[in-house]
Amino acid sequence: MIVSPVTLVFTILGGLLLAGLLGWIRRARLIVLVPRLFSHSNLTSRGQLVEITVFNRGFKTEETIELILNQHLQYEIVGSNSPDTSLNKAKLIIPRVGPGDEITTLLLVEGGSFSNADIISCLSKETKGVVVAKLEDVVPTGPQRIG
Repeated sequence: MIVSPVTLVFTILGGLLLAGLLGWIRRARLIVLVPRLFSHSNLTSRGQLVEITVFNRGFKTEETIELILNQHLQYEIVGSNSPDTSLNKAKLIIPRVGPGDEITTLLLVEGGSFSNADIISCLSKETKGVVVAKLEDVVPTGPQRIG
């Protein structure tokens, strides 16, 4: 049996294309968004309230997520939709975010003005997160990407 070189090339290209598509769909996607900054609050007259949302747009649960924040500011958790979210000085720790889920935390920030640049890094056990500026920059979930 003789294999045609054209068939062999198309088979290899098809396999590479399929592997690339599956890798793109299954890639871990951890996204951080600061949708709102509140400069006026009854909690403090010297600081601001900051809403930080961490999205998991991948297929796997992201564990041990750490947001490293600007060390020159002081932070305090006002509320969160996850009871396990904690703060250790300038490090916001989220134990886990399921696939397609999001965790939102409201922080009281004092000692300066907060912006997206004050999020130094976002790391989980398996991937590095990306900080985006607006909700339109948040990628769809894994099942939405397949659709």
